[in-house]
Amino acid sequence: MKSTIFCLILALGLCADVSHSQQPAERLQISSKGKPVGLKVTTSQRVNFAKSFEKRLKARGDNAQVVTQGDANKTLVIKWSSLNRAFAREMADNAKMVTDLREMGFKRMLLMDGKKYAWDVDLKN
Repeated sequence: MKSTIFCLILALGLCADVSHSQQPAERLQISSKGKPVGLKVTTSQRVNFAKSFEKRLKARGDNAQVVTQGDANKTLVIKWSSLNRAFAREMADNAKMVTDLREMGFKRMLLMDGKKYAWDVDLKN
């Protein structure tokens, strides 16, 4: 789990502003022919992963919020104010990060800027 957090920290070194009222502006698709993974990861492990990830971002000075939501907490929500479309696409195309999230059992990643835009990344899990 530490390597997963480290990989995500490298990809997400930006600040967050929290707002739960946003709807995804764009749905980004991940192509995967592998079978679903993360079946042995519990709901509480995914919640703890999000908390640990958020804590590490805040320790770096990034006021990000990382939470889980949905059925069995299989959606990872990452919010920060500097999010833009190019960075959301870069994250969706990051094979290592997508693999790590799938291994944790996440099915979706929702990226939000806390103001106007959100991107819904389908992890195909």
